[in-house]
Amino acid sequence: MEYRTLGNTDLELSAITYGAFAIGGTMWGGNEKKDSIEAIHASIDHGVTSLDTAPFYGFGLSEELIAEALKGKDRTKVQILTKFGLVWDGSNHGKGMHFF
Repeated sequence: MEYRTLGNTDLELSAITYGAFAIGGTMWGGNEKKDSIEAIHASIDHGVTSLDTAPFYGFGLSEELIAEALKGKDRTKVQILTKFGLVWDGSNHGKGMHFF
C-alpha cells in the first residue's frame, strides 16, 4: 500500500480509501451488516487507513457500521473522512439546496 502525507501535517493516509457510500444502503438495494463489517476489516488488514463516509450514506447507517467495525481496532492507525452540513430537522431554515 502506498501512503501519502496530508498537506503540511504529520498524517499519513493510504493512497486507497475505503468508500462507505454503498454500505449505507441508500440507492444500492441494501447490504448485509456482517459483509459490510468484514469488508472494512479486510480493507484495514490490507493497509487501508482512510475510510470515507457521510451522514447521507444511509442517513447515518454507514457511520454506525464503521463505528462497529472499528471497535477494538487501533484508532491511531485509521482516519475517518466525513462530511458535514446535512440536516434533517429543518434547522437550516430553507437555506441551501437539498438537505444542506
